[in-house]
Parts: sequence; C-alpha cells; structure tokens
Amino acid sequence: VNMALDRAVLARAIAGGTESPVVRLYRWHPPTLSVGAHTDLPAEVGDRCAAAGVTVVHRPTGGGCVLHDGDLTYSVVAPDGGRGVLDAYRWVAGGLIAGLSRLGITAEVAEHTPAGRPLNCFQAPTGADLAVGGRKLCGSAQLRRAGWFLQHGSIPIGDVRARTAELLGGPADDRSTCLEGAKPGTTWEDLANAIVEGFAAAWGSMPGRREVDPEEWHHCEVEHTGGQPKHIFVA
Repeated sequence: VNMALDRAVLARAIAGGTESPVVRLYRWHPPTLSVGAHTDLPAEVGDRCAAAGVTVVHRPTGGGCVLHDGDLTYSVVAPDGGRGVLDAYRWVAGGLIAGLSRLGITAEVAEHTPAGRPLNCFQAPTGADLAVGGRKLCGSAQLRRAGWFLQHGSIPIGDVRARTAELLGGPADDRSTCLEGAKPGTTWEDLANAIVEGFAAAWGSMPGRREVDPEEWHHCEVEHTGGQPKHIFVA
C-alpha cells in the first residue's frame, strides 16, 4: 500500500492534479524489506524474510534493500524544475538536513560514490544520502517521469543492522548509524515533526496538510476502509 500510494501521488501530479511538492512521512506494518527497482533479490533472502515474518516489496525507485522496521520513511513527489538527479537530491536534502538540525543532529550530503552496488542499501553512502559523523543515516533513491520525480528515503530509528544482515546474509555493516545512535531517546513523532519543520524552513513556507484523496486511492486500487497507514501529507 505504501508503494502504491507513492506511485499514485506521482501519477496524479503528472496528470495535473497538483503543482506543488508533496511530502509523505510514514512507517510500515509489518516489518518490510523494500527492494530497489533494479535489484534482483536472491531467492534465499526471500526465504529468510518469509521465515522471519518480514514482507518483501519492490520500490519503483532504485537502490538496494532497506529493512523498514520502526524507521521513518519519506517520499517526495515534486516537479524537477530543470534540476538534474543530484541537484534534486540536494534540494530534498536541504529540508532533511534542516529538520535533523532541529534535533541537534548535524548531517551532510555524502560526497563519494562506492564501488559496486551492495545488496544492503546502508552499506554504502553515495551522493544521494546523508551522513552523520561519516556514517550513513539516511538512504535515498529516485524515479523520474514526465518532468516530475519521486524520491524515497529511510531514516532508521533503532539499530536494525544485525537483523538486516541476518536477512541479507553476511556481516552487519559498520558504515551506518541510526537515530538512536545519533540522538538517543528521539521518537518517530519527534523526527517527523522536525522533518516537517525542516522542509518548511528550506522551502520558504509552512506546509499545508491533507489526507490521501479518493483519486489517489483509486489510482493505487486500494479500497479506503479507514485503516490506511500512518502518514502526514505536506503539500
């Protein structure tokens, strides 16, 4: 449902349903491994996820695999405005950095490109990601269509590195961190509120807020029964 909603927001924007950036902040239930659009998931990973009760879903955006288990996931749908891929990443990163600074966390855009493409998204900071103290805190990936882009990102609240390693195979990475490591005691709600304030500061206006509209539910072919995922819309 989360991925379908993000695709629906993008489709509505392309069709002329909005002219402003839309930010959605959400979490997942049950725990889910999202797999980048260009990543082939080994069969044994799928088997381990099934045995552990972890759902597997494919993202329309790129990148590797991300375990969503208590993290804050964001999606941004926005006109590219002539921005290239890295410029768009940095434009979104401005809001994230401003939000994290409100929690006393100093983050910066990772400026190096890793060799190869690891299965675990958090093992390799790239120019699309944010790092704190040299360790990756937020991974991001993008899809571009018809003058618009959809960008996904994930900020882990607790430390899921060991569990991610168990599912994907191999040792736990030592190149990433989590919100608990950067700012102990910070809750999902604390982070969500700070990110909303950060986008408002970076983009120069306070956001409006709305729920998923019927057209977006129709696009993603999900019947709205009142049990939609936790989310905040910022238009």
